Amino acid sequence: MPNAIETLLDFVGKSGTGLADYVALEKKNEEQEPLPTLQDELQLFLRSTMDQVRVNKALDCTHRILKIADLEDFEMFREGVWKREATRGMDYQKQRDHTAHTLNNWLLGWFFYAHSQGIKTAINGAIEKREWDSEAPEKFSYEQFFGHAWQYTSLLHDIGYLFEGSITNMETGNQSAQAEIGLKTADEYFNMAFWIETGETSTHSQKKLRELIEMPELPREASLSRIAIYLRSLGSLDNLSSRVSEELRVTARGQRQRKKPKELRLPSDAFDLWRAHFNEFGQEDAAHRITKLEKAFLQYVTKGMPGFDIRVLDHGVCSGLLQLKIATFFYNLFANFDKLNDDNSEYSAKSTATRLEVREGDVAVRYDYEYWWKGLIWASASAALHNIQQRKGAWSPGVVGGKLSLQEEPLTYLGILVDCIQDWDRYFVYDSRTRSPVQGIDVGLSCDDGKIILTVSKDLGEKIVGDLDVALEAWRDFVDIKFLTKTATV
Repeated sequence: MPNAIETLLDFVGKSGTGLADYVALEKKNEEQEPLPTLQDELQLFLRSTMDQVRVNKALDCTHRILKIADLEDFEMFREGVWKREATRGMDYQKQRDHTAHTLNNWLLGWFFYAHSQGIKTAINGAIEKREWDSEAPEKFSYEQFFGHAWQYTSLLHDIGYLFEGSITNMETGNQSAQAEIGLKTADEYFNMAFWIETGETSTHSQKKLRELIEMPELPREASLSRIAIYLRSLGSLDNLSSRVSEELRVTARGQRQRKKPKELRLPSDAFDLWRAHFNEFGQEDAAHRITKLEKAFLQYVTKGMPGFDIRVLDHGVCSGLLQLKIATFFYNLFANFDKLNDDNSEYSAKSTATRLEVREGDVAVRYDYEYWWKGLIWASASAALHNIQQRKGAWSPGVVGGKLSLQEEPLTYLGILVDCIQDWDRYFVYDSRTRSPVQGIDVGLSCDDGKIILTVSKDLGEKIVGDLDVALEAWRDFVDIKFLTKTATV
């Protein structure tokens, strides 16, 4: 049986696959030295045999992949997690690499989408349920819809580790210097990094543009609760709701739907928005799961995690909240440009808005209000759910999450499936003589009749099986875990 590296190398190198078509969307910069193709770059990543080389290649690859969907500014959060791990700035003593891990998750997701008909059918069915018209002008295929959403669910699903930090339940204070790192990084993004990425670094009109969307200010005291409130607060979405509704009406006319889309009035709270999204598209069970997630998240912040005697900001929920906050900031800003009534002089806010819109014409995937509503909210909710969904037992007192089925929420299901399986080539942040990382060359990976075959050591296999049994229903329909006779330390 081929090992994981050999199988993924072969998969990445093929033409005509969904992954190959997706990375071909990358726009080339004619003014720069020619780069290797993204497929070649991914193969260099997979062939890496040293942790430093592997991580550097992962950062190179993910920057280019994120740029396909105009998400390269998110890389500062991925790099922030990498820096905390590289400098051992994490509280958790069993912390492992998340830079190469998330890129491997991304590759595995495409591998499942290509080889597991059940997974692909469920995801495409969920896209169809969202009435996405891939034949309409300026709309993209189901495959690209998945590709853009999958970046949030895989490459960006662990950026919430920037908020990693704990407070014991006996401490009277509510502040965590570790968690504050994430808050300050987010503030840096909204005040500087976003404007650098867009090329609009002059501060002349920034204040006026920020006021358009009632952007919540950074809390003066970085308590866990105030960080949570800051992350979930999105600002007024009235104009954005109108823009989405307008695009939905255009789509309905193109599809000749008899039922006229309703006028949306979207909430400014992230958890409410996730619930509204799932309820709108017939995923009431997923909406109810978001309610359970919110209760557990707030319990961890204010009362502590059951069985651990610490208060924390769950990294998965923080990942989803940060993703949604950034995506909504961008779309909401553009949706409010028509409220600008200043002159059109060179330094005015209106001129800045015009230049920002012109810039969007030169990216691989132009912004789409309908996709924000149907795709990005979905993807960020998927990232938010991924960690607490893997928790053994009750999520918090009186809150039992229960296993997730593919039918209930397929994007989240795939995200958790690959997250549990991808356990190779991940260095330990804190070295240990009593445990060794698993190498990709020691893991078998193949596909047989639409089912993914994973062959690992018995102890690792039992761990993966246990994790999947806790989180997902019927995962054995898509994966077969086989044990090697030789045992390795996990």
